[in-house]
Formats: sequence, structure tokens, C-alpha cells
Amino acid sequence: MISFIVPVYYESEKSYIFTRALRLINKFKKYPHHELIIVNSSKINNLNSTLINVKIINLDNKYKLFSPAQLRNEASKIAIHDYLFFLDVDLDFSNIFIKVLEKELIEQLESNKKNFLMIPCLYLSDKGTNIFKKSENKQAMIEKLRESLLLGENTLVLRLALNTSSILLKKDYFFEIGMFSDDFKGHGGEDFELLHRLATLNPHSKKEDDYYIDEVNQFPYEYKGFRKYLIVYSLPYLFTNLLVVHLWHSRPLFNKFYFNRIKNETLLLDKMKKFDELNYFKNNVLWNVEKDFIDVKLMMNVLLKENGYIDEKFIGLKRYSNKVIIVKNPIGNKIRKLITRPRQFFIDMIKNRYK
Repeated sequence: MISFIVPVYYESEKSYIFTRALRLINKFKKYPHHELIIVNSSKINNLNSTLINVKIINLDNKYKLFSPAQLRNEASKIAIHDYLFFLDVDLDFSNIFIKVLEKELIEQLESNKKNFLMIPCLYLSDKGTNIFKKSENKQAMIEKLRESLLLGENTLVLRLALNTSSILLKKDYFFEIGMFSDDFKGHGGEDFELLHRLATLNPHSKKEDDYYIDEVNQFPYEYKGFRKYLIVYSLPYLFTNLLVVHLWHSRPLFNKFYFNRIKNETLLLDKMKKFDELNYFKNNVLWNVEKDFIDVKLMMNVLLKENGYIDEKFIGLKRYSNKVIIVKNPIGNKIRKLITRPRQFFIDMIKNRYK
């Protein structure tokens, strides 16, 4: 079975993080054969549960800056099951998700066809989040949300994340490849760095010359660099029942958790390149594949057609629908991006100027 690992940090019981952690604990009443480990680095330790399959680790602010990488590593050391699934407290899933995940685990991981799975995520709007929470049939709701995304709408789903930290893999394999890197403090980088190592050891095809480009794009059709390479692992799951949703929440303008973003972006590329260089000269086992790089745009078009999205109106992986009114981000969001991700801020500004 699976140990689900969730890192949290909250300031008080009024925090949405605390509320969502309680929601997850309650949710795992339905899954007694699986384990939920919530690892908490808050200054207060108000989370608790009497469920046998729920563990809450209180680190008493052991790490001064909330680091998902460090907390996930701590939790994985006490996990009792053979498989780990990394889940964020903001994520939710349908009533059949875990059953489908179990089946995919058996078919792909236990059969040694794959060494890891990465699950895509729909980032919901405030409206989409409220509708999802109120829906009795969450699976049917997720199907509607997916269709809304593929139609190029933005009222319910703000964006699609194909590269995520929602990774399922064997615990022993996670330890073997070195777990998450503890060098990442605060927000960003640790998930991509782990995914890079997984990709180098389990390549689907040769990497392109632009692999080390770090550029964010709203639409997967325009992805570049390592983001483009990595989505091949998760893209097929977009059209299945293996989807999670990210519940909307506001972000404070100033939060030290986000202020290490620039440092982490630099660290990410540095560690990716060094890992490839050092291991290549050691044993030449990385990127051991002869297949040319997969045409990702063609892959998207084929998957859309195979799953019944044959109408030209399903353009959401490429762009917004012509009917969509683009809502400008609040000034606070722009200021936050300028402070925490200045390079991406100016890239986006230039893109928007010439649209």
C-alpha cells in the first residue's frame, strides 16, 4: 500500500492550511489500508488524530524556513508502506482516485514497467474551488473541470500543471536516488530537481539541446526546456481518472517562504547540470536511450483525438478560447512576482506586450 506524505506550516488554527490538513485527515478515514503522514514544522502543534493510519510529526520549527524537501524526507523515513506518494495540503482528489492509483501502481511500478508516476494537477479558480467543494460527485466534477480547461476557458480552472510534486514511487528507490535535496529552502526547485534525476535515470527519449532552459509558460503546447521533456511522463494521465486539483487560496504579498525563489531557481539549474556531468563521467548510465526526442505537440494532438476531443474548439493546451476575457492579475500578484521571480516577470511582460 501507499504512504501519503504531506508537509505543512501554519501560523494559527485560522489558517486555511490548518483547515485543509484537517480535511485530509478526515478524508483518510475512508482509506484505512493506506497511511497519511502530515509533517508539521509550525511553531504550534495543534494538529492531531486518533486514526491508526494517520501520523502527525511535529518538528517544532526545527527548520527555520519551511522547506517541503526537508519535511518530505523526514516523513519518508518513518513511512511503513513500500510506496510513497507526495501530496500537498492544497490538493484534493475524487472518491475513485486512490483505487485507480492502486491499479496503476500494480500495472506500472510492481511490474517494473516504470520506476515512478507523476500525476497532473488542475489549478482551480476561487469559483472552481467552491463548486468542487460543494459537489457530491467529485469525479464527475473533475471531468467537467478538465473539459473546461481543454475548451480554453479560465473561469473554473486557472491553469494546468503537468510537472508536479505529486509523485508516486517505491520507498527504497526514493532512498536509492538520494531523496529530495535538502539544499532547497523555501519555495520552489526541489520537485524539479528530483524529477530531473528521475528523468536522467528513466529517460523516455533523448533530451533536446534546449533542455536546461528554465522558462514558465501558461500553455503546455508552448513549453520549452526541461519542462517540455518532463510533461511526457504525466500528459497521458490528464485524460484519465488520475488527476488531482489544487484548491484556490490567496497569497500574502510578503511571505518569507516565497522569497528564496530566485536562489532556488539558480540552484536548480546548477544541480541539474552538475548531476549530469558528474554521473556521466562516473559510469555513463544517464540518458541511456536511443529514441529521438518525442514530438510533444503531436503527442498532445493524438491524445486529444484518442480521448474524443476531436472538435477544433478544444484548444486549451495551446491557448485561451477567443471568448475568454483575460483578467489582469491584481497589482499585489505582479509585485510578488517582480520580487520573487524578476526574470519571469520581465519575460511575461514582453510576451503580453506583443500579444
